[in-house]
Amino acid sequence: MSRLIHTAQTKAIPAAGAVKRPRNSFTSRPADLSSNGHFDEVKRTRFDYFAHQPVWTHSRMSCPPESPARILEEEDQFDDIAKYAIGDLGFVSNWTAMSDICLSPSLSSTYGFFDRPNAYGVVHDLFPIFSQSKISSYADILYPSPWYWADKVPYSAAKDPAWDKKQDRLYWRGSTTGGYSRDGGWRRQHRQRFVQKINAPDKAKILTPPSSLPPPPSPSSSSTPTKPTTKKQQEQQQQQQQQQQQSRPPQQEQEQKQEEQQQKEQQQQQQQQQQQRQERETQQQEQQQQSAPPPPEQQQQQKQKQQQQQHDEQQQQQQQQQSAPPPPEQQQQHNEQQQQQQQQQGEEEEEEQQRPQHQQQQQQQSYEPEQWTVREVPRGNYKSLLDVYFSHVGQCDPGDCDAQRAFFEVKDYAKQEDALEYKHVLDMDGNAFSGRFYALLRSRSLVYKWAIFREWHYEWLRPWVHFVPLSLHGEEWLETVRFFNSSGRASSEGGSEDAEVPKERKEGAEEAERMAQRGRDWAGKVLRNEDLEVWFFRLLLEYGRVIDDDRENIGYAG
Repeated sequence: MSRLIHTAQTKAIPAAGAVKRPRNSFTSRPADLSSNGHFDEVKRTRFDYFAHQPVWTHSRMSCPPESPARILEEEDQFDDIAKYAIGDLGFVSNWTAMSDICLSPSLSSTYGFFDRPNAYGVVHDLFPIFSQSKISSYADILYPSPWYWADKVPYSAAKDPAWDKKQDRLYWRGSTTGGYSRDGGWRRQHRQRFVQKINAPDKAKILTPPSSLPPPPSPSSSSTPTKPTTKKQQEQQQQQQQQQQQSRPPQQEQEQKQEEQQQKEQQQQQQQQQQQRQERETQQQEQQQQSAPPPPEQQQQQKQKQQQQQHDEQQQQQQQQQSAPPPPEQQQQHNEQQQQQQQQQGEEEEEEQQRPQHQQQQQQQSYEPEQWTVREVPRGNYKSLLDVYFSHVGQCDPGDCDAQRAFFEVKDYAKQEDALEYKHVLDMDGNAFSGRFYALLRSRSLVYKWAIFREWHYEWLRPWVHFVPLSLHGEEWLETVRFFNSSGRASSEGGSEDAEVPKERKEGAEEAERMAQRGRDWAGKVLRNEDLEVWFFRLLLEYGRVIDDDRENIGYAG
């Protein structure tokens, strides 16, 4: 395979790119076809069939040698969840990595397909196989499933209630498909594991606001001082100001005297300049009265000269005012304001220390983002948020079927439209992909997807945009449902209800409705039968060009 890829990159692709006018037609049919225009039928096949047998060894063969799935020592076989999970609960952040079996060796004993698939055929040669879904390590060519095109799982908008009319629970009904159970193998298969874990009476992890918050910031960071509120505070402030003035060092007193002397000299200079200006104006007026009026040109020149003198004097005064220190009264007022601010900051520090702890926490909450912590709770406390059960037991030896009926609470048969009564609906893999997915996406409900099988639309549908992805291990399953639930409260069946609903829970419920609508809108745009037909037709065109002997010269010229 590596050699073929290298040849394509170094020879085939450059050769095809060098063709300036590609030919928009295929090569004629060969003359050695049968009378009906087909190839002769071949009775033999390259496939090996391993139905009801473990297939993990075959499935991991194409994984990189250094990947976790290829490690032989059992004590070193750990899932590399850091590639796709974030947070203490492991929320899915990378859907591609999560569905990559090469990163998760635990799938060998936790997924029905690898334990004992109900049907399985494999070929290790480079052989073109068109499939409706595939595992990440397989090289099948994906195409849109006829199951979707034929609308085998129909959706009826008339039977789909509005969002606010639906039950606020996670719903799923289905069979024990996914693998064939023999000798207790159902305990290692994914559907049974999911139903068992989501309904288990054990502890579950949820996210809650912290019970205590970090201490509030130092009051010295406050930029807006407050005025003294009591008479006692005012008296204390005056006493401190007097003490500060009495304890002022001699050097500071000398500097202040020099500043005052400079201010006096500056004021005297300004007064002299103003007096000289007034004398000049008086002399000019007397001369104008004694002499005859000058010509208009001379009057205009004198006027411009006077304006220029006034402008120069104003600029000189402004420069002197900017360079000169403020008058003594203004300087004293400025010093008093600084002392007052320092006094007020000291009082705020004392008041902050005496303030009740709960008031400090309220101030901290006003600017600190709320942090979430992990807490373990009885899973049964949130039983009211879930409605996930089997409705049929099959694909198992008689003894294993009986054991599953005894272990699980098997519900009555349910219709597909029953799922539309719920805001949250689950879709998971069976023997391969789930044929319900499109019908659920078209509904007004939010779809939760638990799957590793990849389909043709893999790059068209986005997790956390059109549906909610669930991880393989399930630490976050309950919290995910709880977050998108309108209340997220515990059920009264198994425990006390939460005291109050955090704002984040309400935001989660609003986002759930928005995500459900986005998935519905997108499904109506890209999952129509026309979209499936166009994709399949383009796939056949590409495949026809690849297998044509003149493939380098064939293409669409536009």
